[in-house]
Amino acid sequence: MQFHHYSNIETYVEDVLPFLEGEEAANNLMIGLLLHIRRKPQEMKTASLFSIKENEQVVLVAMRTSPDRALLVYGDIERLKDAAAKLCEELMKLHFKAQQVLGIDSYVIPFLKIWKHHFRLEEKAVFQLKVFRLDQLTAVRFSEGTFRVAQKEDLPLLAQWRQAFDKEAFSKSTSLEEARKGMEEKLENEDLYVWEDRETVVTMAAQARPTRHGITVNYVYTPPEYRKKGYATSCVAQLSQYLLDSGYEFCSLFTDADNPTSNKIYQSMGYRWVADFSNVMLA
Repeated sequence: MQFHHYSNIETYVEDVLPFLEGEEAANNLMIGLLLHIRRKPQEMKTASLFSIKENEQVVLVAMRTSPDRALLVYGDIERLKDAAAKLCEELMKLHFKAQQVLGIDSYVIPFLKIWKHHFRLEEKAVFQLKVFRLDQLTAVRFSEGTFRVAQKEDLPLLAQWRQAFDKEAFSKSTSLEEARKGMEEKLENEDLYVWEDRETVVTMAAQARPTRHGITVNYVYTPPEYRKKGYATSCVAQLSQYLLDSGYEFCSLFTDADNPTSNKIYQSMGYRWVADFSNVMLA
């Protein structure tokens, strides 16, 4: 098996994208980040991009967008053991170490056994997610209110919601400045949407990471005082239909595996499960 460490994003895309697109919806995060770097090649300065090939065919892909981010992995399940061992050996030579690994369970779980053994790491925490895909929206009962693209005047509120979302979804403390910057970029790109009821913004959702055939819905957040009124369902359904009408073949999204309510809601509007996904913290 051959190890490849890339310094050219176009070469990497050419090598690994067809392999990743074999499961395009399930790999929406990895593909989306890869194409984001392609659009902003200056971010290659902090990215680490790897592949393992056998007979010139890609059998494992691993990437990290910056030194403080997780290592994303995806591989050929039949060759995963040997490919993972080869990757670990080569990354040890580079003094590369990642204490957060994520990916589709069927690939990341066997990969982690080898990774932990080579780098002498133990699992500290595991966040389990589900990946869903929507090809056609089913009948949805919409709540009171209207769907619209977010505006500049919404930014202070949505920055606070981004903080709350990161805390609730990822147990992550995000500064207000960082949250505002992230939301401002989405707002400028018209990637951020809200549901408004009687002139009060009650829910937000965003589009992200377009791939060849699909796009992701993320940052779905409703403050506690507005929950259980159907606002998030309405906002996600409307955004999903808008994206399908825009020409995407499918929408994808992640959900917390331990939240049966959100999983049931998304499935009721036509989203179907495509993969289990784990985000594993190591120490």
